[in-house]
Amino acid sequence: MLKVGGEGEEEEEVIIRIGVEKTLLNVEKLSKELGEFLSSLSDSEMLSPLQRAHSLFSLAKITNTLFSLKLRCRGLNPRSHPIHSQFERLRIYEGKIERVLEMAATEKKKKEEEDRNVKITQKRKFEEQSHGNVHQPILIDLSSDDDHDSYHM
Repeated sequence: MLKVGGEGEEEEEVIIRIGVEKTLLNVEKLSKELGEFLSSLSDSEMLSPLQRAHSLFSLAKITNTLFSLKLRCRGLNPRSHPIHSQFERLRIYEGKIERVLEMAATEKKKKEEEDRNVKITQKRKFEEQSHGNVHQPILIDLSSDDDHDSYHM
């Protein structure tokens, strides 16, 4: 290796090499799990439509990021490459998906709160009904008219 700048450049090369090695390990890990991930996308019972859309968006974002990394490694600026328009499209879709996810989370919280309120209300009604307080005396007549007739015969 040709030394031009000294220690500063060597440290920079080490940092870059470590970053590339970490990225390579993550890509290898991703490639092992990619098949399972893709099969889960095709199974409609495994993911809801919203989860599937979010997963497909994540896959598109990963693909564009890897392609951008490839361009940078070749010395090209991704902002001057046609892929840049795809990054902009992804940002728009990311905003849309995030809004829908937030709406779904809010709706889920509202439903859980409503269910909890219904349970509390039912519990209160049950406690009031079975509290054990006797508000009025209950009279039970155990005598029967038939019993009196048999004695008189």
